[in-house]
Amino acid sequence: MIKAEFHCHSIYSPDSLFKISSILETCREKGIDKIAITDLDQVHGALEAKSKDPERVIVGEEIQTTEGEILAYFLSDLVPGGLSPMKTIEALKKQSAFISIAHPFDPMRGSTWQKGTLEALLPFIDAIEVFNARCVKPCLLYTSPSPRDRTSTRMPSSA
Repeated sequence: MIKAEFHCHSIYSPDSLFKISSILETCREKGIDKIAITDLDQVHGALEAKSKDPERVIVGEEIQTTEGEILAYFLSDLVPGGLSPMKTIEALKKQSAFISIAHPFDPMRGSTWQKGTLEALLPFIDAIEVFNARCVKPCLLYTSPSPRDRTSTRMPSSA
C-alpha cells in the first residue's frame, strides 16, 4: 500500500509555516511515500521539494479561481490565480494535470461556486476533495448540497 498526502502547503503559502525540509523529514518519519505540495497560487515550494526528493514529491498547486479553489497535480509550470474555473482547467489540461475541486462546499474557505458551475465542470475534472482537515464545519465540506454532484457521476473523491 502507498501512503500519500494530496493537499499540503509549505512556507510558500500564506497559511503555512512548514519549511520544505521539515515536510520531507516528516514524510520519511511517518512513512508517507508520496506527497503533493499544493501551495496557494504558486509552485516554487513544490519544485524545491521535487528537486530534493524527486521520487516522493508531486508538484501541485491550489489555484484560486473566480469562484473557488482547484487543486492540480503533476504540474511543470505555474497556473495563475484569478482566472475563471474553465480557463484554469484549460491551462491545466495543457500540462496534462490531474484536476480536483478543493473543499467545494465550504464557504468559509473561499468557495463561492455559482449554481450549476460544479456540475458543468464535472466532465473536465478528475476528482472532488471530500475531506480536508482544516474545514471548520465538516458538514459543509463532506455533504454535497446535491447527491448528484458526486455519487451519480461516480466522480472519484480525494482526501
